[in-house]
Amino acid sequence: MGGNDIGIIDYKEYITLFWRYKYLILIILMMSSSLGYFFYKSEIPVYTARAHILIDRETISGSYDVGNVQNMGTITTTATSYPFVYDLVKDLNLSKYPIKNGLVDRLISGEDVKNMDTRNLVFYYMAKIKISTQRGSRNIILVTITSQYPELAARISNEVASRIIEENARAKTQKIEKSLKYIDNQLDSINILISKNRKEIESLKNSLDYKEMMNLRDQIDTDQNTLAILRREQEHLRASLILTEDEEAAEEQKSRLEYITLRIEELLEMIEEDKKRLNEIDKTDLYKVKDLEFSISTDESIYNNLLNEKQRVLLISIINSRNMRFLSRAYVPISNDSSKGITIIGVFMVFGMAVAFGLIQLFEMFNKRFKSSADIEETLGVNVIGNIPIINKQEELKMLNPNQHPKSYVTEAYRTLSTNIRFATKNKDIKSITFASDKAGTGKSYTVSNLGVTMAEAGHKILLVDVDLRRPKLNRIFDKPRKPGLTDVLSGRASFKDALIKLRKNLDMLPAGSLGYNPQSTIESDGMKKFIKKYSKKYDLILFDSVPLVQFSDSAILASLTGASIIVMDEKNSEKSAMELSKERLEVAGSNILGVAVNKSKRSYSKYRYYYYYHYKDDGKEKDNLVVKPKKEGAVKKRLKKLKHLFKRKPKKENK
Repeated sequence: MGGNDIGIIDYKEYITLFWRYKYLILIILMMSSSLGYFFYKSEIPVYTARAHILIDRETISGSYDVGNVQNMGTITTTATSYPFVYDLVKDLNLSKYPIKNGLVDRLISGEDVKNMDTRNLVFYYMAKIKISTQRGSRNIILVTITSQYPELAARISNEVASRIIEENARAKTQKIEKSLKYIDNQLDSINILISKNRKEIESLKNSLDYKEMMNLRDQIDTDQNTLAILRREQEHLRASLILTEDEEAAEEQKSRLEYITLRIEELLEMIEEDKKRLNEIDKTDLYKVKDLEFSISTDESIYNNLLNEKQRVLLISIINSRNMRFLSRAYVPISNDSSKGITIIGVFMVFGMAVAFGLIQLFEMFNKRFKSSADIEETLGVNVIGNIPIINKQEELKMLNPNQHPKSYVTEAYRTLSTNIRFATKNKDIKSITFASDKAGTGKSYTVSNLGVTMAEAGHKILLVDVDLRRPKLNRIFDKPRKPGLTDVLSGRASFKDALIKLRKNLDMLPAGSLGYNPQSTIESDGMKKFIKKYSKKYDLILFDSVPLVQFSDSAILASLTGASIIVMDEKNSEKSAMELSKERLEVAGSNILGVAVNKSKRSYSKYRYYYYYHYKDDGKEKDNLVVKPKKEGAVKKRLKKLKHLFKRKPKKENK
């Protein structure tokens, strides 16, 4: 099984668990919501006032953020700080407005009004001030105040907003002044550095090495330019010499070409000598001059940028000295905060859900019963081979005739159990099965009876044997005599033929017989062993209806003699400890446990009921034959009916 399947099973189990305790959850939720509503109505009404501040964002950009407002963290910290609120309390004389106690405070202190000094009053109003931005807009700041007095809420909100605007303007002015001072200092420093570098360059250029090096470099550049001119003239003369036919002109060109060639050679020798001399000269001063010139160029660029930034800051201070203003002032609220009631009720409901969940966990912790088929298989280590739906005794009698309800969901459940038994005994020489239970009242005898009928209808020759020698039941289910039966056959008082009861085609029953014998001795007798061995050859399968395993040892002994055993349990009433003990006794006896048949199963009821409705109901052969357990009337309804019957007026007798 994959991980996804496990998740789905857990999800379904949780839904089933909450559905099982749905009334408990509903009651706790109703109580918690009612308590929350009562608490809300008992609280002092609170009024909310809100002022809106508009921020004018600057469109002039630059390196220094001197025009924008303070960030929200700074504004919130400032507006809720102790000095800020302390001045607010003093200036507005807030101490003359008494703070009324809520329900909890009234119950604890027994006073309607809180006795607060200035310090506690400041902390009280610090918690009432909330600064935020409007959703969807970063340019609008909301100043929200909650108070028990509507006029006071609006007054405090407007005053806080006004002080925030003034504080921002003051902070902005300080920031501009600080930025201008910083820029001026940077400009002075750069100007000093540029002047210093220029003086050093002048001193380096006046050195002998530097002058000689510069002269050589100039001479080399001049010679290289002359060399280039002569080479171009040399190429031109060579080309003209080829095309010239006049001998005199050709001689002149040859002499000129020889002169230029000699001159080129002289220039090359001079350039090589100058380069050697240049390499021999120390270039430290030259490199210093280059570095200083680059540094001056960089500093001049920074200097110009700082000048531009200074102009921007001055422009901002002139154009937009106050970039915060009132968008709308707070008005006096007419009604109190109704959303608080919803919040209080919601909190109480969440608390109620937590309590309900805790109680459910507590109940489940002490619950000794199985929660699902998977829980049964995991705890006992055996397979669940069948789930029989919830039905009452009358419906169980009806189900003894599958022809009457061939496609009902209960019949399908027994067919599934029969199929699973056949698969479990396939390729095994198992001709007899002991049906036992953990305790009485699990519906084991009805399960054996219906299973026998279902197998017989499928064409298998089945024998039902009632081995419950204390409280036999098979004969009562089929309305047949109890004796002669098994005990009479084993004791020799009656023959098997005389005791055998033909129920229908392929289905026979052997009742318990005369009582009074020692059940354990009867089952352990050699006659019982011979009986099982003999008649296992004549029938396809013998189904033994035995006694509860926890109370008696008869079933364990019988299971050791038969080919296999099946434990029938009640989904609602069978406990884990009893089922574990039952399985342990069968294992000690050496029985082959085929599995567990779960009787009175709610899960199989919904499963087969769905299958019946959507696959068989409208096939044109069967109409509304679904067997469903009728709802039982509660004890209160029964008593009401009895009282109604007692007080019902009797009709007056007419005078003859």
